[in-house]
Amino acid sequence: MMTLFDAPSRETSCVQRSRTNTSLQSLAFFNETQRVEASRKLAERLLREKKDDKHRIDFLFQILASRKPSQIEHDALSGLLDSARSRFSKSTESADSLLSIGLAKLDSSLDSRDVAAWTQVSSTVLASDPVILLY
Repeated sequence: MMTLFDAPSRETSCVQRSRTNTSLQSLAFFNETQRVEASRKLAERLLREKKDDKHRIDFLFQILASRKPSQIEHDALSGLLDSARSRFSKSTESADSLLSIGLAKLDSSLDSRDVAAWTQVSSTVLASDPVILLY
């Protein structure tokens, strides 16, 4: 796992890690079961705790990147959310397939299509540079 993300050898000191982005890294960030499940649970939290999309995006960025999103970031995430909502509203099977990943139970009080859309947004922010480089 550490090799996949170009972790430096533990035998020597490393002042600054190299910044890379490979196809395997992207696959791990977007498809690894634990990350998908974490994104889903985060999506459920956003839907329960915040009443509108603007506040959800702000809250998502605040808890993951410790700051509010820039206007460009906010607009990009709003566009992604609209696209995901459109996709999942046309195919509840796709939403159910995404939400079935992992062992944690799904919050049945929430609309599965909305949870799936927010799962995609959460997953994208979790895989973004502001979040990855913070930790």
